[in-house]
Amino acid sequence: MMKFKTKDIIFMGLAVAIIYVVGKLNFAFSRLIPIPGISTALRAPFYAFVLAGALCYTRKSGTISMIMGVFAIIMGITITPFSGLAIAFGGLAADLISLLFSKKYKTDKSIIISAALFPPCSLIGTVFVIKFLTIAKVHTYNSTREILISLVITFLFSFIGSYPSVKLLKNRVNRNGVY
Repeated sequence: MMKFKTKDIIFMGLAVAIIYVVGKLNFAFSRLIPIPGISTALRAPFYAFVLAGALCYTRKSGTISMIMGVFAIIMGITITPFSGLAIAFGGLAADLISLLFSKKYKTDKSIIISAALFPPCSLIGTVFVIKFLTIAKVHTYNSTREILISLVITFLFSFIGSYPSVKLLKNRVNRNGVY
């Protein structure tokens, strides 16, 4: 993990605040739809959009883990520790997978894919938490096929969110910050 400058940390803090506010609104809406994984799928494009923007800004590995780590702490305190655990797992897994394929975020492609990895990784964390750590089995998956379909849909939605973020911010953000 690379060292973050103060302006990187401030930008990541803004990303956490945006994710929290819009995520809470989306979470309230998605609870009305009794489809497993729908809340993750509905938030996926938005999370990927914000994460891609943060990656465009910092271009440093560990950005996703830092943003989602802070978000996990907030959600663990305000909702339940289990939601924080799933979010933290998603952030760490996305960063580790990204690290395997590209150590630095030099290309648009690496940023788009890395940002799109968080929501599916978070969904895997959510499935694990619901299946093994909680008593409530609300919105559970009945088969591996359902999980795989949800993962594919979530990744596609994430890709749809991260792609325009990189294209919009490419000309407005450089390695040293916003123009």
